[in-house]
Amino acid sequence: CDASVGRAEDLGYLRARQDAPRPPLWYPDVPDYVDLCFLIAREELGPNANLVLNDYGTESLEDPTDPNKAERMYAWVEAALARGVPIDSIGFQFHISTYHDGSAFSVFSGWVDGVRAMALKYAALGLEVHMTEI
Repeated sequence: CDASVGRAEDLGYLRARQDAPRPPLWYPDVPDYVDLCFLIAREELGPNANLVLNDYGTESLEDPTDPNKAERMYAWVEAALARGVPIDSIGFQFHISTYHDGSAFSVFSGWVDGVRAMALKYAALGLEVHMTEI
């Protein structure tokens, strides 16, 4: 059983940009609602469910659209695991594009190296890594 709880960028935790859209409905009133989602999912789905945190733009350290998002996501996941949040897997939505300005070909090799680096970092935390929405 796979359960995708949500996109981290929508959850309020990773907001570091001034141009970010409005916060999600639950945040800041329930600041730990991502934790609660995973805890409730584990309780309801049981220990065999594979709970996945799935987001876009977090798969590479070399993402030209938001180069710090992957590190923000990783830091949040690492802290969540330390809090006992039952995250089993990370989903990289893997939206490969030309970055809207045709520059993908010039940065692609660095981007692939960044994907490899992020996958290894998450694997070192004991998480499965999934490439989703390819």
